[in-house]
Amino acid sequence: MQTAKQNFGENLQIQETLQNEENLRSDENPRSNLSNFLKAIFWQRTCRFLVMMVALLTCFAGSVPRSTAQSSTDALTFEKLKDLLANIGYTPNKLDDNWLQVVKESPTFTSKIRIGLSKDKTQVWFECRLTYIENTATIPASVWRKILAKNDEIGRATFSFSDQYKRIVLSMPLKNEGITAAQMRKEIDSFDQTLQKTYDLWDEKVILGKNGPKTELFPIPKKNPFEYKDLFKDPKKPIENPSTDPFKLFGNTGNAPVSLTGKWKVTAYQDQGQTFDIDSTKVFILEFTGNKMITRFNGDIKDESTYESRKSGENAQLDTTAKSGVVSLGIYKVTGKTLQICTSPAGSKIRPSEFKSNMDNKTILLTLEKVN
Repeated sequence: MQTAKQNFGENLQIQETLQNEENLRSDENPRSNLSNFLKAIFWQRTCRFLVMMVALLTCFAGSVPRSTAQSSTDALTFEKLKDLLANIGYTPNKLDDNWLQVVKESPTFTSKIRIGLSKDKTQVWFECRLTYIENTATIPASVWRKILAKNDEIGRATFSFSDQYKRIVLSMPLKNEGITAAQMRKEIDSFDQTLQKTYDLWDEKVILGKNGPKTELFPIPKKNPFEYKDLFKDPKKPIENPSTDPFKLFGNTGNAPVSLTGKWKVTAYQDQGQTFDIDSTKVFILEFTGNKMITRFNGDIKDESTYESRKSGENAQLDTTAKSGVVSLGIYKVTGKTLQICTSPAGSKIRPSEFKSNMDNKTILLTLEKVN
């Protein structure tokens, strides 16, 4: 035990002697002191720099959630979109859970514009479904080239063809973030202007040819404001001095359906399952006289076509013939003072079998009331 204590004491004495010698050498070497001073400054500044960087990164990381939350708050929901459109003077018509529709009026043009949200709610989409084309192979390639080339000139808007709806479609996206009333109004005006400026490209007479079938367009030029003009065309060869009994004219004596003679006011309209509002300030009348079906808008004659009717089972059949000779096949029924007409797209060889309109049968369903 005594020996261990002596060894410990000797070791401690040796360490103190070495430390004293080291201190003495440091005091005698100014270069060593300067080096230690510079090292201290370097590490001090390095620590300050690291502290500043950590603080900046913390602030930046903290700002990201706040920015995301703000963006989420400013994004439109379907109900907010509907309210925004109403606040800027439109009457949004809910087509389904994804789409609203507004009508944009101008002195020479009326556009029906669909507005909806993308599935992830990050985009607001503006869309207009235009000319109906049953068989795209019948359209010249030059027509398609002109339409596609226009995509380079119309900004965010794009022309495409929908296989589902068999229509040319004009669509335009808008980022769903902080959209104001003024911006929404501007976007609708811009989309409407694009429709008008490109009308000569998607006009049904250009796409289908002057002898092609006429189909209902969502935008309706004011030169023919009657929206349901698929059914009503100028006669190809009007029959002179028709019989006073229109059913004898077509050889239907003994099997004549209920007479359509008279004036009927359009009160409801469905196209491919979608119901469209009827403007109460605009009066659409169908007048059946002789073999003619005359379309009147606010009292003025807008269109004429020839028609033929016959009894077939429970339903009465109605065929309307356009100036081009294209026939629309339909059925109709009269219940008291109410008339219902259901027709297939112009040129279709399939006649409706029931008074329903949906995407599968692509039919148009009109409801009318007898005018005294």
